[in-house]
Amino acid sequence: WDFGDGTGTNNTCDPNLSYNYLVAGPGTYHVVLTVCDGPNLSGNCDNDTVMITVFAMPEPAAILSDTIICANEEICFFDQTSLGDTTINTWLWDFGDGQIQPPGPDDTICHIYTNPGTYVPTLQVLDNNGCAGTANLTTIVVNEGPNAAFNVSPNLGGSPTIIGCNPGPDNPVFFTDNSTSANSSITSWSWDFDDGNTSTSSTDTNIYLNAGTYNVTLTVTDANGCTDSIVQ
Repeated sequence: WDFGDGTGTNNTCDPNLSYNYLVAGPGTYHVVLTVCDGPNLSGNCDNDTVMITVFAMPEPAAILSDTIICANEEICFFDQTSLGDTTINTWLWDFGDGQIQPPGPDDTICHIYTNPGTYVPTLQVLDNNGCAGTANLTTIVVNEGPNAAFNVSPNLGGSPTIIGCNPGPDNPVFFTDNSTSANSSITSWSWDFDDGNTSTSSTDTNIYLNAGTYNVTLTVTDANGCTDSIVQ
């Protein structure tokens, strides 16, 4: 056997013979089989030639919109595959968190990571020649993020919470942050007291000048840039 790449030959009569063109690489090759009879191949010889084509493999790659995110945040993946000898027709995205996008025509896709952790997504591509390539993409770190909570004083009970009966300067309302963050520290606070007043302190006081029901919002941000909000 002469496999046509200048290096590969084989002198055995093996019905399951195989050959790898990994060294020679893509291209068109003339494969020649020569057979001879007689002792030590000393008799009559004949040969047959076939032409084979070895296609270049695609090399999967992708750009990610981010690699460090917060739980329940979305990441988008943009295909940057290096083509082989033809175009890609199928992409299979494995996000590394147990979620897989079935094979299809999506060369750009977005995914929401709901649980904290470290994930290695994988991209597999298939081209029009039937050649497939698989590659691990950039590692993604998903941070847990904070849990917003706050206390209010005075608190006379009820639902909604009753904070007093006489609005005005003589009855200030005290708001105290009670938020937690599992793997980072809380670095900023944003209060909206629903009466036009706001604050960026962890603890603050607001004076309501008019009786009514107010929806107070606290938004906290941790050192990883993750946020959470609560309305009471």
